[in-house]
Amino acid sequence: MAKSLEVEEWWFTIKGLVYLPRRLHREVQALAAPPVPREHAAYAACAEFLKYLRDTWYTGMFSGLWDKFGIEELRTTNLAESYHSQLNTLIEGDHPTLTKLILVLRDLDGEAQSALITLEQEPSHTKHIRRKDRERRERVAHMMTSFNTDYQAGVSRMAVDEYCSYMARFVAESAA
Repeated sequence: MAKSLEVEEWWFTIKGLVYLPRRLHREVQALAAPPVPREHAAYAACAEFLKYLRDTWYTGMFSGLWDKFGIEELRTTNLAESYHSQLNTLIEGDHPTLTKLILVLRDLDGEAQSALITLEQEPSHTKHIRRKDRERRERVAHMMTSFNTDYQAGVSRMAVDEYCSYMARFVAESAA
């Protein structure tokens, strides 16, 4: 199936939603319906994704985890993703034995306890962030602040969609 420009634009708008205040999500046209007519080959997949998005990320147990608007510090979801990645690295393959799982979790717990002790003893301790990542965070924070200022002055629904599409560039492909 050839790529559809409508679907691609729709997808970028949805990816950028994480940087939009939750109160404004109702303004985003991309959440209302798939971007293509029912007879289009991508319609069913888009409709299924919108249902998944509503059921999992708007009303499900993860509904409070994915909003990034106004958040500039290290996020809990980043820590959870890092933990999950480390767990996958330490446990090779699917379905580890219970013994292997317990040993790996015990090691990770020890690392977490050590990190907590470090923070208790040195509250000002911060994790080094690469310059590239720090600059990216600063650009994101600037864009969110600018959008909020513009929104207070009044913006169109199209401007909200354009903001989401622009902010999608700051969402890693692996996260989307």
